[in-house]
Amino acid sequence: MDAKTRRQMLAALRSMLRHGFDGDQTAVAARLGELGYEVSQSTVSRALHLVGAKRTTDKDGTRYEGPDGASSVAEGVGVGGGFGVALSVLVLKVDANESLVIVRTSPGSAPLVASMIDAKFGTKILGTLAGDDTIFVAPRSTRRIKALRVALSAFIERS
Repeated sequence: MDAKTRRQMLAALRSMLRHGFDGDQTAVAARLGELGYEVSQSTVSRALHLVGAKRTTDKDGTRYEGPDGASSVAEGVGVGGGFGVALSVLVLKVDANESLVIVRTSPGSAPLVASMIDAKFGTKILGTLAGDDTIFVAPRSTRRIKALRVALSAFIERS
């Protein structure tokens, strides 16, 4: 799934949660399939984690809710039309040494966060390299590493 399709699928998932979708991961995958997103159960699981959804089960069955307990998901500022999840929810730590800034994320979030960093800081960085939960950010100049770390931290806090 390319990045654009993934963003669209996450937006559809957030919309489902906002409207109180009831069902387990199989039902979520089926509904996303009806909307044109063929996803596996593991993709649904990662996507639900990525948007901060919480699973609840009561006498009426299983449903997923937003991180605040309501049937919605926090709407972050995002880049390029909004990714719909606050970066501060996904990013655990920003650190740096003399040559790189390292961003630690929740599992599975690094590619999405790296894409947002690339879009926002494209002129200040050479690029990013994302694993599952770690991003290496290569600055354009190592003399500005501290300023880049501070700017990244501020961007994450307000997004």
